[in-house]
Amino acid sequence: MKACCNIVLLFEYEQARYTVLESKAKETLSQSIKQGANRRSLLLPLLSKNYDDNNTRRLMRAAILSVCPTLDLRSFKELSSETTITTGFENDLIKYDELQIPRHYKFGVLSIKSGQTTEESWFSNTGLSKDLEDFLNIIGNKVELKGYKGYAAGLDTKTGESGEHTYISKWKGYDITFHVSALMPLKVNDKQQVLRKSHIGNDIVCIIFVEGNQQFNPKAIQSQFLHVYIIIRPESSVRIEVIRHKSVSQFGPSIPMPPLFNDQDLKRFFTLKCKGKKSRLQPPQSYNMLE
Repeated sequence: MKACCNIVLLFEYEQARYTVLESKAKETLSQSIKQGANRRSLLLPLLSKNYDDNNTRRLMRAAILSVCPTLDLRSFKELSSETTITTGFENDLIKYDELQIPRHYKFGVLSIKSGQTTEESWFSNTGLSKDLEDFLNIIGNKVELKGYKGYAAGLDTKTGESGEHTYISKWKGYDITFHVSALMPLKVNDKQQVLRKSHIGNDIVCIIFVEGNQQFNPKAIQSQFLHVYIIIRPESSVRIEVIRHKSVSQFGPSIPMPPLFNDQDLKRFFTLKCKGKKSRLQPPQSYNMLE
């Protein structure tokens, strides 16, 4: 975190970076003071003889509250500049700030119908059912691939080799492209559907859209990269389950109980969940079945 000019704070929250201007921080500070003693206590700085230090701390806390109004800042510990230097924490912050945060993400989408238990049958499904199309329209927007200038995640945008359409989404400056198996060309004489699997099998997260009561077994898909499966079951509301490789620690946001979502809440939750794991891991051997 740092303050400079009229920018009072640069920080990250829920995997997004925020810039808070001094005017916004002062507005939040003023509103918090008006809301009463409990709210003001969140902005009380550590005791300091230096008025400027105290004022800066109050503004920094107000800046955080302007974006994260539910955080209880009383549980936070403030470190002096001397402490951050002597402990090496300052260098760690600099290294973290220099990390390249990916702006592009790709996720697979695979549909499963009743009675289908093998990856060959899953990758051979073609066309979108109404339920699957409705779901894709919630989490993204349909685009024509030929001539598409945005992030295509390896899909062909010139000759039509990857199909005519796909779905994309934009969220807080991030570009997301979905590899929808059922929209890619079907190769009649190719039992393994190599074209489709070459895209989805190299993703880290795959959406499994289950149409019917069929159970999904992640071990049925041979892939060195797929580590997280998000299971979608269309009901009166969308039901979500998560299967993750045992090397993948639990990641947010947490799935509520019951795990049902209406259209309004689905896109935000789904995007955050998919982005929860984006680094390549070791080839999967076993899975934690459900979160």
